[in-house]
Amino acid sequence: MRVKGAHLRLCASRAVYVRAYSRETQEILLDAYARGFAFFGGVLRRGIYDKMKRAVTSVFTGKDRVFNRRFLIMADLYMV
Repeated sequence: MRVKGAHLRLCASRAVYVRAYSRETQEILLDAYARGFAFFGGVLRRGIYDKMKRAVTSVFTGKDRVFNRRFLIMADLYMV
């Protein structure tokens, strides 16, 4: 069985939160964020995203992105 990992890492202290899942879906992405924020005791002030295939719908030139509606709702909920 393949295992997919989700991780959040703090920029300043490099502290890390890792969680393993059996598949890679958007629900798992949102669950990993909710559990990571609970683990760190709050929402991160700064976020650097890498390989956001589940959260990004379209990529344009430069840094322009169209984010998935459900990801934007989660980000709005946590005020990211």
